[in-house]
Amino acid sequence: MPEINYLKKIALGTAQFGLNYGISNQTGQSSFDTVCEVLNKAQTLGIETLDTAAAYGNSETVLGEALTKTGTSFNIITKLSGKEGSVEKTVGNSLKKLQSKSVYGCLFHDYNSWKQEPQLLNELQKLKAEGKIQKLGFSLYYPQQAEELLEKNIAFDLVQVPYSLFDQRFETVFKKLKKVGVEIHSRSVFFQGLFFLEPGKTSPYFQEILPQIAAVKAFAEKQNISLNLLLLGFAVLNSAIDKIVIGVENAMQLEQNAAFINYLPQIEKLYPELQKFALEKEEFLLPFNWKL
Repeated sequence: MPEINYLKKIALGTAQFGLNYGISNQTGQSSFDTVCEVLNKAQTLGIETLDTAAAYGNSETVLGEALTKTGTSFNIITKLSGKEGSVEKTVGNSLKKLQSKSVYGCLFHDYNSWKQEPQLLNELQKLKAEGKIQKLGFSLYYPQQAEELLEKNIAFDLVQVPYSLFDQRFETVFKKLKKVGVEIHSRSVFFQGLFFLEPGKTSPYFQEILPQIAAVKAFAEKQNISLNLLLLGFAVLNSAIDKIVIGVENAMQLEQNAAFINYLPQIEKLYPELQKFALEKEEFLLPFNWKL
């Protein structure tokens, strides 16, 4: 079997390029110079994929300008909510902002918007046939959404789902998705940064799961592995996942995260123990349920 280049499994999330994004974000929206530095570092590391969305403020515009300035090249995945009107017009606007003739993938950001207007998928398929997007799919929050797509024999190429040490719900459908050739991207490996907040700075809403967060931190410390590298390595080692989307505040942070590669043999031995950290309550697993 060919050796896996695990750094290529990392996809760079770009929400912070256009928004003040992330519960533990210390620096706010990234400056243009920072974006350029991050893109240069990503390419140096061998990262090939960027994840963006029309809803991420001016992320697509910033990205298009930064890609042009740095001369870097990536596979770009964007998302549309379905609320913007014409899919063709929305994708066209994204391509214009990104200064590109095509993107690698385009996902429905809102699964329910597709359910309410299923003809939108036909519009995406038309754009795929025209070569403006290579792969189409869905950003999902619940495993049953994936089950529904499969049961209805909906034609799609790509999904993005939450997956982390705490949120392992989609394990139940990974094999089914791979069986029909769907590419799987995961997000929220750092739990929106919640893992990194000090207990005293955490909203009372999370009081119930503070012991679990503390247990993960203690486990990482005991194994002498930085918490971010343990969390990232756990997701990377899942063979069903093709890309893990992570956001960073600067190029140094990206380089620090890339060090997970050095700990994979150790993390692999710990994998059965790590799987036991899974939580079940969706009020904590899904950020849109959080009451901050």
